[in-house]
Amino acid sequence: MSSYKTLDPQNMHQSIYDFSDHIEIAMDIGKSISLNRPYADIRNIVVAGMGGSAIGGDVVRTLAKYELNIPIVVSRNVPPTPGIRKKPFLLLITHGIKVHK
Repeated sequence: MSSYKTLDPQNMHQSIYDFSDHIEIAMDIGKSISLNRPYADIRNIVVAGMGGSAIGGDVVRTLAKYELNIPIVVSRNVPPTPGIRKKPFLLLITHGIKVHK
C-alpha cells in the first residue's frame, strides 16, 4: 500500500483540515483593515484567478451573497469574463508564479 505522503505529496489533507481556521483569520484581518478612501462608486467585484487561485473568490461570493448589494464575479478566463460592468473592484489572485527580473 502506498504511503500517505506518496498519495498526498502537497499535504492537501492538512490544507482542507485547516481551511475553516484560515477563513476565520482572513475575516479578522479584513475587519482590521482601514481603507484610505470610500469605495461607494463600485458597481461590482471581480475576482480573477486561474485554477485553485479562483477558489477564494468562490468562497467570498458564497459567504457575501446576502451581505452585498453588488455582484461578485469570479473569472477564470484570460481575458476576464466579458460583460463586466464599469467601475469594478478588481482582485487578481495568483499562486506559485516565478517572477524573473
